[in-house]
Amino acid sequence: MSEGPIRRSELIHPSGVGALVMTRSGTSVVIGGLDHWFQPGEELEKFVVHDLRLEQRLGVRELRLPPNFEKKRPRFIPVLRFPRWHFCPTCRRMHEETSWGQARVLCPQCCPPGTKAKRTAYMEQVPLVAMCPRGHLQDFPWQEWVHSDPTTTCNKPLRLSKSGGYGLVAQKVKCECGKERSLAGALTGDLSASVAKTKDDDDSERPSDRYACRGMRPWLGGYGEGEDCSEALQGSLRSSAICIFLL
Repeated sequence: MSEGPIRRSELIHPSGVGALVMTRSGTSVVIGGLDHWFQPGEELEKFVVHDLRLEQRLGVRELRLPPNFEKKRPRFIPVLRFPRWHFCPTCRRMHEETSWGQARVLCPQCCPPGTKAKRTAYMEQVPLVAMCPRGHLQDFPWQEWVHSDPTTTCNKPLRLSKSGGYGLVAQKVKCECGKERSLAGALTGDLSASVAKTKDDDDSERPSDRYACRGMRPWLGGYGEGEDCSEALQGSLRSSAICIFLL
């Protein structure tokens, strides 16, 4: 991870809107949408550039540069915490945090609110996220995965355990209801293909077997209901490389 100001070119590629990057505090965040990149009432004309051929190809009237550094007006690119799911390296308990803020998250079990813990236990963000071919991005479906049921209603606490070995095969999700499942196969394409079936099931995919994409776009802010999407979810490793502060 490289720290310090981010260059304008990096805000176009590879760290543009929707990219996962790492802050100085070690928090993985997603770069926010363009709506809040500029100050209210700011003159946007000074950021306008023209390239006739590119404008014609994109079907736009003008192009705009990202915000630039100014000593009298520090600028910050809006970001949201992502993924929201965390786990405690000590007790292995999983916890879903809000999308706002970049501060490190304390484990609610090792460091209960209002009590004086013997030592500070910070949680880490989970290694997996989920996406679809249309570019939607959301948290990995942990409850659905551990129960091998995309329609499960169980919401009991989860733990992310680790056994001897390397990679996702050595990691296992456990639910307090008694269900547990390894992360093996979480990256092999369509998550629906990994749903456990009984010997009485036929070869066709049942509607309840599908891990449906929720059409989420966290870079636009909030994690409510997304847009309609008929694509299936795919698991992916979370990766981050740079810091996103614009000083």
